[in-house]
Amino acid sequence: MRWQHPERGLVYPESFLLLAEQTGYVEEIDRWVRAQAVAQLAQWQRRFPSTPRLWMSVNVSGVEVASPGLFQSIVKLLAYHGVSTSDLIVELTESVLLDDSSHTVAFMDAVCASGIGLALDDFGTGFSSVSYLRRFPFDHLKLDISFTAELPYSLRSMLMVEEIAHLVDSMKMTGIAEGIERQDQLEALRAGGWTHGQGYLFSPPVSASACDELLTVSTLLTSLV
Repeated sequence: MRWQHPERGLVYPESFLLLAEQTGYVEEIDRWVRAQAVAQLAQWQRRFPSTPRLWMSVNVSGVEVASPGLFQSIVKLLAYHGVSTSDLIVELTESVLLDDSSHTVAFMDAVCASGIGLALDDFGTGFSSVSYLRRFPFDHLKLDISFTAELPYSLRSMLMVEEIAHLVDSMKMTGIAEGIERQDQLEALRAGGWTHGQGYLFSPPVSASACDELLTVSTLLTSLV
């Protein structure tokens, strides 16, 4: 999420999302982002057919997850664009789960029952992370960037990363390491059992048009192998 300000130029989310949450505008931002993401996914799936199909992750804020109509609005959006529920992943941070309200639990139960994927974002940043894995049926776990940043030079971090990978595998989840910026970090994560990752080593955040080019190259490479 970026804000192209007429005077300040490109404004990054850390500069405005907290204020958006405090003022309530984050719900409108979330709805807009989700609509754009699902529409873009539908377009990419038509242009770049693959097995498995391309999928998209979207974040849901703590403010929005308390909305009783959130789940139905997501399902209607997917149906409108002809996107399968299994091709969308909803990402929740631990801060969202701290509320532990009936709305949050009902939303997560409905998401899981529908086939939409559920991801625990920024895993390891709080003391309750493991408890949430026990209580909620997450499909994906995203390892927080703070772990990746210390690899491969911190033995303690390396041991923890390996143990988390074992936990992910035993619970039949997909583990995704965040914040991969260097080749040595990637190699350390691979050695520790991680198979998925994201970060600047692969690509910085880019526009949809730039992503078209990345998907085109990826499709060509796949066809040549």
